[in-house]
Amino acid sequence: MSTSPDVPFIRTYLANHGVELAVIATALEKRKQHGKPAFKEHLSPAESAAYSTYKKARDEYRQTDEYRASLLAEFDRITPSLQAVSDADFDTAVLSPEGGTLVQFFARWCGPCHAAGEVLEKVAQAGHRIAKLDCEASAATAKRFAIRSYPTLVLFERGGLRGVYRGERTPELISEWLNGKGRIRTKVEQKD
Repeated sequence: MSTSPDVPFIRTYLANHGVELAVIATALEKRKQHGKPAFKEHLSPAESAAYSTYKKARDEYRQTDEYRASLLAEFDRITPSLQAVSDADFDTAVLSPEGGTLVQFFARWCGPCHAAGEVLEKVAQAGHRIAKLDCEASAATAKRFAIRSYPTLVLFERGGLRGVYRGERTPELISEWLNGKGRIRTKVEQKD
């Protein structure tokens, strides 16, 4: 999810606009030292102009397919135990199996989704069946279940929606909620 000056797209953009990386590095260091928005008071005119150009480069990069792919790759990296599902296989993967499946409906650009993904990874490693659905790539399924905010955690069981988790996102509370819903089987208990 990096939008640092080291990203080739951003580096090229800055070079094409005559911005030296050392000036950006100084401006970013001042941002780190002084915090936002106070750091701007500590920038020289050259650093301020360079930082403004960097922000434009970063914003343009965030519109690229490369950036969107990097967000999904990062999400997949932090959630290897969550089964990726899509419009094409949702019914088979989530609604058909015995037992329950908790689905995280997410958007790859959503910071809270990434944080929830890390928590759900721990819940999945504890034995619960958890899937993840990218709502931008699988808009039909998201629309079908009226998903309007991210992340949304929905428990499916016996072919239908069983509940929506609305509590604090900790591994303990989510596991407790799943266990309290009854009749949800863990991966270990699943029949193959």
